[in-house]
Amino acid sequence: MVGSQETINRRIAVWPTNMIAIIPILFSLVSCSPQQDQEWVVSSDRKLQRMAQEVLEDVTKFSGLEILEQIHLDYLTAEEISEYVQSRIENSLSESEEQHIVESYTLLGLFPMNLNLRQTLSTLYGEQVIGFYDPKDKALYLQEEVPLKNLKSLLVHEMVHALQDQHFDLESLAAPELSNDEQTAMMAAIEGHATLVMLETLSEGSGNGSLNLKDVSEFGESIANIFESTYEDGIGMDSVPLVLREGMFFPYIHGSRFVKKMRIRYGINSVPFGSRFPRSTAEILHYGEPSFDGNGPPVTIRIQPDSKWIKLYENTLGELEVGVFLENLSGEKVVSEGWKGDRFALLEGVGGSKTLVWFSVWDTIEDRNLFSGIVKSHLGSLPGDIRLSSLNIDGIPGLKIDIGSVTNAEITLEKN
Repeated sequence: MVGSQETINRRIAVWPTNMIAIIPILFSLVSCSPQQDQEWVVSSDRKLQRMAQEVLEDVTKFSGLEILEQIHLDYLTAEEISEYVQSRIENSLSESEEQHIVESYTLLGLFPMNLNLRQTLSTLYGEQVIGFYDPKDKALYLQEEVPLKNLKSLLVHEMVHALQDQHFDLESLAAPELSNDEQTAMMAAIEGHATLVMLETLSEGSGNGSLNLKDVSEFGESIANIFESTYEDGIGMDSVPLVLREGMFFPYIHGSRFVKKMRIRYGINSVPFGSRFPRSTAEILHYGEPSFDGNGPPVTIRIQPDSKWIKLYENTLGELEVGVFLENLSGEKVVSEGWKGDRFALLEGVGGSKTLVWFSVWDTIEDRNLFSGIVKSHLGSLPGDIRLSSLNIDGIPGLKIDIGSVTNAEITLEKN
């Protein structure tokens, strides 16, 4: 997920308005017994409070998390929610960071030239957000203009975030030193957990965790289809870079499948936190596969350019965005098989010239060569001069891609 998009998603549930109305149709609703001992939900709206209290028992059951303190729940207007979204974008993305992200992703062919990232994120999220949990306020907010009957699925989802925060402090999970890839994996754990609990609570499987991977996958497809249709009469999803679209769907679709696979292995009450917290999008994509489980976590790459260059920005694409990179080049879905780690750096030289250096490491020479072969066959799709150099880095097959001037850079690998 690009730049600060994970920061935005960390506090906001992105549910197209028409999807909220469809979810209860897709899954048979069940009635739940409210907890009688204590009012765990505090709200100025009694009907909203009652609905939350009624689903709380199933939310705690399927989340695997006890409620530790009261959940504060209230309404906001559509305008207030929109203002919140705008403020999150403004506060989480400085002008210099925005510029460097856009320059880097443009050189990688992931963004069109001169993309206005703030405006694109505002358009993508602005009218779609109808509720969120705010870890700073320790409160859950829903849009008051949406009929109460259409808010149940969102309410369940956001109540899971409230419980997550009570147990694990959502703010602390998003450590600033995390890479883009790690942030996206973190979001997949958080949102995937909440999405799966929502499905379990609203489905006929409530009470026994019988929802299977096929159900979860079909729901993921419905999210994408409904969201795509939301934009048919608006800006058009085709105008949004693929890497942003994939980053938006990934935590909900692949994240919920990841958590379901984890629960098949460890039981319905297991949670994707602590020792089970994912470290990369590769883990989200391949969890439970024997070949992946045997390879361990990805390798961390450190880049130090020579004194002729100033490092403006650096980050990790991760397997998710490497796959998007290949899809952008080839025009078709390509699995970035064997990805083991990557790191890119945007550099500035004498006279303000910009270049990008990108290192990646792979499980096998064959995996590295397959990746480099696809890139070489589509060099015309990338801006600027492109040079590929095969490497052997501490016995691991690697590849260096220079987009612009060739740079001398010292790299080190840290096996996690």
